[in-house]
Order: sequence, then C-alpha cells, then structure tokens
Amino acid sequence: MIIHNAPFDLGFLNYEFNLISSSYPKLEDICDVEDSLVIARDKYPGQRNSLDALSKRFEINSYDRTFHGAMLDANILADVYFHLTGGQSKFEFESNHALDSGINDATSNLDDTDIQIHAFNATEEDIKANQERINEIESKYEIKSIWNQS
Repeated sequence: MIIHNAPFDLGFLNYEFNLISSSYPKLEDICDVEDSLVIARDKYPGQRNSLDALSKRFEINSYDRTFHGAMLDANILADVYFHLTGGQSKFEFESNHALDSGINDATSNLDDTDIQIHAFNATEEDIKANQERINEIESKYEIKSIWNQS
C-alpha cells in the first residue's frame, strides 16, 4: 500500500478493523506499506510536503479539488508517487463515471494495429501459493477472510 502520512491512516484503519474484531491483524502486518510523505521529506527537506503542496510542485493540476474524496486523493497520490520515484508521469483509476460520461481515455487515439498483448494467467502454483498465504493469515490471526467465504 502506498499512503501519504501512513501513521495517521494506518492508525485510523487499524482502529476501525479492531472495532470489527480484536483478532484482525494490523494492515502493516499483512502487507507492505510505503509512506510517500517520508519519501517527499527525504527529497524536499524543510519544504511543505502535503499532498496539495506536492501537487503544485509537480504541476499536477488536472483534478477538480472542489470536493475532497478518497478516490480523488488516490488518483492524486498515484501521480505524486510516480513523480517522487521517477516513474511514469500519469496514472489514473478508471471510474464508471468517466466511462459513462463519454470522456475519452488515453487510448482513444492509439494506433493499435502493431500491438501484441500477452496475457499472463496465474499458474496452479501461483494459485496454491496465494491460498497458502490466505490460510496462514487466517490461522495466525484466527479470522475468516473474505477470500475463503463462499
């Protein structure tokens, strides 16, 4: 997970999960967490490194910030993270709203006649390893995950 100011969000999320069941593991115990605020502070010490400040610094201004929302922040964080790490410069989550509204996506003008798509499917070994990891988490934390519910 990539989180901006991870201690705040992890504290909140772990608290909420604990309200559901005290046997739920902490998120940081079951997945890797990268704090983009830590990366920003390392790259830009002494400067403002809020998500808004980084958006301005990287000239990421294609988002309507009239309202605050998790999906909006996720899109902005994706762009900020890629700027911080030198990755690709644009990353977007598709939404049904964007598709339904007729907004053109980045591939609308792409000449795809020479593109070959290679699909990779999970092997039996991959599926088995994934199931073993789910079982390990369930056993360690004495919980039933949504992935094993029918």
